[in-house]
Amino acid sequence: SKTDPVDKNVHFEKLALGRLHTVALTAYGEVFTWGSTSMGRCGHSPMDSGRGSDRRFVQQPRHVAALRNVSIEAIAAGAAHTLALSKGGRVFAWGSGGDGQCGQGHAGNLFSPRAVQGLPTRSS
Repeated sequence: SKTDPVDKNVHFEKLALGRLHTVALTAYGEVFTWGSTSMGRCGHSPMDSGRGSDRRFVQQPRHVAALRNVSIEAIAAGAAHTLALSKGGRVFAWGSGGDGQCGQGHAGNLFSPRAVQGLPTRSS
């Protein structure tokens, strides 16, 4: 299930540190997060958390399910928001959007990764 502990054979190649959350990237382009779930900063929608789990924080690395079909090459974390750059050049944002930092044209929080629209994309 989605709430199982991370496989012991997963190796993280890059880390990004927010104020209360951590973001990790594997060589295969998978994103894992853990820490506070406040304002959506970990990118796990409430449906990913499972019944009976404490939804205020994630105690172990958990795969960001919304990005399972996207290969990510870079990650960044602000105090309470997270960004991921796909190999195709798309930027995904989630977490605190109170100052518009998630690039969605509004100041709301995002509890699941959402593509930032209107950015130039790589030409193939």
